[in-house]
Amino acid sequence: MEKDVMYDIEDEASSADGSTERKVYEIGFHLIPTIADEHIAQKVSIIKEFIGDMGGFVISEGEPRTVQLAYPMSKVIANKKHYFKTAYFGWIKFEMAPLSVDLLKNKVQNSEDIFRFIIISASRESFAPVIRPLFRSVPRKREDTTSKKAAPAMTEQEALMTPEELDKTIENLIIE
Repeated sequence: MEKDVMYDIEDEASSADGSTERKVYEIGFHLIPTIADEHIAQKVSIIKEFIGDMGGFVISEGEPRTVQLAYPMSKVIANKKHYFKTAYFGWIKFEMAPLSVDLLKNKVQNSEDIFRFIIISASRESFAPVIRPLFRSVPRKREDTTSKKAAPAMTEQEALMTPEELDKTIENLIIE
């Protein structure tokens, strides 16, 4: 399955004339969950080395954390297809020449530890992610039952009322 990769066409067109203008990008990636926790930092440093090898430099990063995937994803490792329901998700914001992004894409795509990634054009400003709850509970108003009058019990006469008498009684109760 081909990896998802995006970057601005304007970036490619602006650097086609040979200019060395650098752009800011962000890579989001899923690492396979079978990596031991103590080796996660090493795997992230490999991605940073890829960025450095292409002439880029890291601006900021998010430490990988375990996430539950929306659906099982697969990765072929040593000629065997493996399915994963969780992954380590991390991101790195970096600056690089637009022509080097394609080379970075190829290196990351060939990594056995990364099974999904995306590269996007980003802004240099750092925005704090807003994590919103999936469902927001609306507090219900609770009525104080101790202060209300208890409804009087129905008599036999009220139980045998005609619809007109019942309507009249209801109107009297509402007005009070």
